[in-house]
Amino acid sequence: MAVVGLSGWDWAVFGVTLVASLGTGVFAGWVARRKAKKGDVKSTAAEFLMGGRHLNPFAVALSTMIGAISAVSIIGNAAEMYAYGTQLCMNVIGIVLGFVFVHLVNLRVFYPLKITSVYTYIERRFQSKALRSFSVYSTFVGTFFYIGLCVYSPSLAMETVTGLPAWVSIVIMGVICTIYSAWALERVAPGRIRTRDIEFSTPRR
Repeated sequence: MAVVGLSGWDWAVFGVTLVASLGTGVFAGWVARRKAKKGDVKSTAAEFLMGGRHLNPFAVALSTMIGAISAVSIIGNAAEMYAYGTQLCMNVIGIVLGFVFVHLVNLRVFYPLKITSVYTYIERRFQSKALRSFSVYSTFVGTFFYIGLCVYSPSLAMETVTGLPAWVSIVIMGVICTIYSAWALERVAPGRIRTRDIEFSTPRR
């Protein structure tokens, strides 16, 4: 069976996507540093995590949607439905109910408090820094393994389609994400949102 690889145009789109993602983070970090030197932007937790709460709602919604769609979702859901049928679509019911609950309950609690994370709420609600630390570390451990799956899944798919070794894809993604995070450190929220918007608009095959 012949192995079908990517064409020149496919590699071009792949390269442009990586450069655009990296360039967005670098540019956002550069702009933030210029504004910080002029005194236009203060380096605060709200600015770091939420862009000063002055972001475009549509861009934030689009970024949140793209952030929730990983290689695990694309590859795993397709495999799940191929193997076991369309029963997975029933998840939509829970997702819709979850959105309604978040809108009617969570946002009405978190937004007026002007907090930057749910961990801050946990500390205030239960008056316990130990519980907050436990929640943070628990999330860190779970996210650590989840990110490993998110990185390995597309790398394995790339290796299957193009013959590019999985470790090469892992290194490329690791380097780009590290540079992006380092440069966009002071303006990570807007930079991340713009990057995800670019990823959403990139043609897929």
